[in-house]
Amino acid sequence: MPDSKPADPTRHDLGQLFTDLVRFQVKLLIDAARDVVLVPTALIAAGLDVLLRRWQRPVLFYRVLQLGERSERLIDLWSVLYARAGPPPARVDAVLNDVEAAMRDPAYGKHRARVLKRWLARRWRHETARLAERAPGLGPAASDSAEQQPDENKP
Repeated sequence: MPDSKPADPTRHDLGQLFTDLVRFQVKLLIDAARDVVLVPTALIAAGLDVLLRRWQRPVLFYRVLQLGERSERLIDLWSVLYARAGPPPARVDAVLNDVEAAMRDPAYGKHRARVLKRWLARRWRHETARLAERAPGLGPAASDSAEQQPDENKP
């Protein structure tokens, strides 16, 4: 009769944690090396585009951006997280597009600014509450959450 003893889930979790940690660290190193290469390359490409603007449209800088974007997708730094926790949250670009639209169109902008302000306030409350649950000593101070009362002794 084969051994019917169940596998130790703690051992599996530790093995998975170690594997994910090593994978993440390697990806961080690759990402950092890519950034070290991309920073001067982008500056040089933009400088060349400025120098060559008489003879051609700026293309070198945008090619470097394409290379950086492609390499970021290949590295996929956060894949370990998404494999365990599900899909990523909304992208920063979506929020920036909303802010830009609000700034460009005054009629739409006032409404959208109020919506964004409410959304940011909700996110702030949600994140601070989540952090307070995880680390009770790091949550917002009582004076931050309570409304400040005017001092009666002041003139």
